[in-house]
This record gives sequence, C-alpha cells and structure tokens, in this order.
Amino acid sequence: MLQDLDFLAARIGELVELTKQLQSEHAALGARAEKAEQERNQLQTQLTRQESEFKDVAAQAQRHDAEMAQVQAAAQSELETLRTTSQRELDALREQLQAQNAEKLLEAHATQARLESELNQQRAAYTQILQELEQSRAEANRLRDAAGDARQRIDALLERLPGAPQE
Repeated sequence: MLQDLDFLAARIGELVELTKQLQSEHAALGARAEKAEQERNQLQTQLTRQESEFKDVAAQAQRHDAEMAQVQAAAQSELETLRTTSQRELDALREQLQAQNAEKLLEAHATQARLESELNQQRAAYTQILQELEQSRAEANRLRDAAGDARQRIDALLERLPGAPQE
C-alpha cells in the first residue's frame, strides 16, 4: 500500500507539474492572443485610414483627369497652331538655306579651281626645283671628280719636285 501511495504521490507531482506547465502555456497563449488582438486593431485602424486616403486620392485623380482633359485640349489646339506656324517658318528657312547652299557651292567650286591651279603651279615649281637639284648634284659630282683629278696631278707634280720625300 505504501508503494501505491508513493506511486500516487509521484503521479500527483507529475500532474501538478503538468498543470503548472499548462497554466504557463495558457498565460503565454493569452498574452499572444492579446498581442494579436492589438495588432488586429492597429491593422484595422491603418486599413480605415488607408481607405480614406485612397478615396481622397481617387477623388483627386478624377479632378486631375478633368483638368488634364482641358489641358490636353488646349495643348492640342496650341500644337496645331504651332505646327502651321512652324511649317511656314521651316519652308522659309529651307528656301533660304537652299539659296545659301547654292552660293556656298559656287564659292566652293571657285575655291577648288583656285586651289587646283595653285597646286599645279606648286607641282611645276617642285618639278623645276628637283631638276635644278639634280643639276646641282651633277655639277657637284663633276667638281668633286675635277678636284680629285687636280689633287692627283698636284700630288704627282709634288713628287717630281726636287727634295720631295721618296716613298
């Protein structure tokens, strides 16, 4: 019987421990439930505020759409006016540019002809200078050869002179 009482006491201890654990879990779940309720209330408040803001934004968007339609109509009208004016100005500018281009083209042709003439003159002068250079080189070679011949004659003459060193 003592064993039964010990067993019963151990079982009651386990039950007491389990009861405490369940009470602790119950308190934790209650706190979590309370926290979840607070979060739900905050989210509900936030949702209400956002819905109000959305309604305000939607109303503002409708006003903006109406204003945009008016602005777009005015802009379309202004655009048509600008297109007409711009086309006239563009046509006038094209004519002016064509006249200027024709004038510049004539000037360019005249300049090209003048430059080609100068180039031909420079080529002729260059060719003449090259010919003169070749003549000068030929003359220099001739003079060098003549100087060499004169040196040989002088050396030969000096060797024949009395008192010249004999090799």
